[in-house]
Amino acid sequence: MGSFVREKGHIYSLSTFNDLLYTGSDSKNIWVWKNQKDFSGFKSNSGLVKAIVIANEIIFTGHQDGKIRLWKVFVKDPTIHKRFGTLPTLKPYIKSSINPSTYVEIRRN
Repeated sequence: MGSFVREKGHIYSLSTFNDLLYTGSDSKNIWVWKNQKDFSGFKSNSGLVKAIVIANEIIFTGHQDGKIRLWKVFVKDPTIHKRFGTLPTLKPYIKSSINPSTYVEIRRN
């Protein structure tokens, strides 16, 4: 048992993978811990990290801007993480903004 202390930002999310612990904070960073010590980290540049889920060696991070980022860990060097996708993509946003059925009508009673 132990405690983790990080001076930059509050921790809002966490997830484990093998012997690593991933924490997400309001400082836009995802920190990686190993044996209760700082192992590595990567910056998302997209606001508070509200959720972290790891499946099939892909890290999914949910952010305050409503988007999900997908990250891949380099097998040869687990300190390196590379973003390879964002959900939803720009296409659904454009498509939904053009479609009149997505508009909301406001009326006074």
